[in-house]
Amino acid sequence: MKGKALIKTCSVVLAAALWAVGCSSSTGDSPSTAPSSSATGAKPVEITFLTYDGVKNKEGQSLRQLQVDAFNAANPDIVVKLDLQQGDSVEFLKKLDLMSLSGADYDVVALPSFKDYAERALKGLFAPIDEFIVAEGKSYDDLYQFNSEVNGSHFGLPYNPSIYFVLLNKTMLDAAGLPVPPLDWTWDNYREYALAMTKGEGANKVHGSYMHTWSEYRREALFNTKLDNPYVKDDGSSNIADPVFKEWLQFVYDMENTDKSQVPYMNAKSTNMAYRDVYFSGKAAMILTGAWITNNIIDLENFPHDFQTVFAMMPRWKDGPAGRVTGSATYNAINAKSSKKEAAYRFMKFISGDGAKVANEFSAMVGADNTATVNAIAAGNEALLHKDSLLAVWNHPDLEPNEITKFPEQFAALDALFNVETEKYLLGGQNLDTTITRLIDQFNKELAK
Repeated sequence: MKGKALIKTCSVVLAAALWAVGCSSSTGDSPSTAPSSSATGAKPVEITFLTYDGVKNKEGQSLRQLQVDAFNAANPDIVVKLDLQQGDSVEFLKKLDLMSLSGADYDVVALPSFKDYAERALKGLFAPIDEFIVAEGKSYDDLYQFNSEVNGSHFGLPYNPSIYFVLLNKTMLDAAGLPVPPLDWTWDNYREYALAMTKGEGANKVHGSYMHTWSEYRREALFNTKLDNPYVKDDGSSNIADPVFKEWLQFVYDMENTDKSQVPYMNAKSTNMAYRDVYFSGKAAMILTGAWITNNIIDLENFPHDFQTVFAMMPRWKDGPAGRVTGSATYNAINAKSSKKEAAYRFMKFISGDGAKVANEFSAMVGADNTATVNAIAAGNEALLHKDSLLAVWNHPDLEPNEITKFPEQFAALDALFNVETEKYLLGGQNLDTTITRLIDQFNKELAK
């Protein structure tokens, strides 16, 4: 038994070590030449930026490489080397966790969400950065729109923030005689739009709406009615008895089974539908998704389509506040073992602020100019992207991105329970009352641990 455990442990460490070696020769490495001396004659500090994010602009240029190049040009005393790992964020996180066992060398690392960032900050993987913020004579909240606090300290900085909004196929919108939705529209209005744009039968049917298989689409109304973690109250007790959970699940079920205006969850799950393909191929007239999709809209090489996309606010749930939407950000953090933390912090701050303009992304800084970013993205792409509606969303006077930051250590376990039980409901395996009853019981047990 001990022998098997030892073999397993050695295998994990070996895998981590091998991957760490692979990092040094990754195809995204930069710069390709050795760093030169700075103007003072001192050799520049070299830091490594480890990321999974290989997004490119329409010219085929890596957005992260553009940011690295811009930072290096403006900071001759620092040279950032980009280590771009191929694959999606899920696989990257698995590799990152293996790396932590081998002590692999990197200085700054990208994390796809607050949850992923906080989980690893709690394990001691990242260095606190509060001393650098204090040295600027500012507070964190003075500088950044998205939180990064974990157990009273900040270990990273947000960048490339995203809000959820609705994408509408303008050709289908016009055919149904519908206007661009108002900024304060509700989910009932969304349902009306979906029904009006649904047409056809069988394999040729076009649904008015598609919601992806992620569990968050089974609790979207909560992002409008409750701030932060929808599963847990501020006192740490379960919030699953909140009636909005039940109301929203019924709403989604009715769109799929009564109206038949939304792609059924069973179809999406069984065929492993990709939400981008569903929308860009014209199989659904509307989808709710995050702002990261904006660059996909103008990427005809990978997402060919011939219609313009109109943007609408994420709808309100009944009397919920207009402007409060699902929000998220990517995070950069500094390796706790890095010996170059000050240089790493300067690079992270650049990515969160001025570096956003280099990549035509939205800044995570307070007071950022969203108009300039929208104008840059829309330039030359007006036939694909409806600029005025996108500007209206990003410049909503009461825009309030709602991000999950509280109780991150409990979120993953509760979300897994929620995913299993609500999936049973949408697949017809149990009724709604049973679903909620089981969730109440399971949540209480989990939070009592």
